[in-house]
Amino acid sequence: MIQTIHNKKIKKLTKKDGFSLIELVVVVAVLAILSAVAIPSFSDIRKKSMITVAKQNLITIFKECSLVNIDNGNATFSDINSWQTSNSYGDRSGLGFGGDGFTYDTEIDSNDPITSSDSCMSVAAKSNTISGTSIGSLPHFELKYNSSTNSIEKNCQVDSTETFNKGSCITTNPKGSQW
Repeated sequence: MIQTIHNKKIKKLTKKDGFSLIELVVVVAVLAILSAVAIPSFSDIRKKSMITVAKQNLITIFKECSLVNIDNGNATFSDINSWQTSNSYGDRSGLGFGGDGFTYDTEIDSNDPITSSDSCMSVAAKSNTISGTSIGSLPHFELKYNSSTNSIEKNCQVDSTETFNKGSCITTNPKGSQW
């Protein structure tokens, strides 16, 4: 009996602990497959969050402007707190909210600098992103008050087929309801 207990202890001491090479290769392969699937989806999440932030900033600017417009009528950019920000281009007037990939302007089709006397009842988030970079190109968005229909229009523009969209800009919808 003592001999069998002693033999079991010897067998335990001689048995090698650890993983085999095949087990390690399988684990590395599984991790590689998981990362290949996960990394692109994280990139999409970043782009979607940048778009969401830009839309929220447009809404914030427009709400500020609407409140001033109710009080004073004919609200301008100098009347709102957002005017105190600086844009990410650094070479012209405009609104910026720091690193969200967008500069805010008066209209989606305009490249004219915003001035303090411009009406803020139309504001656009224009993408600073460039096709071919890690982020890629993002759509442009616009929020403006249409006085003839007494409604707020939500317009957007996609520059090319390479622009990240994923349903955030529906250009097939009529003007005013594209996002």
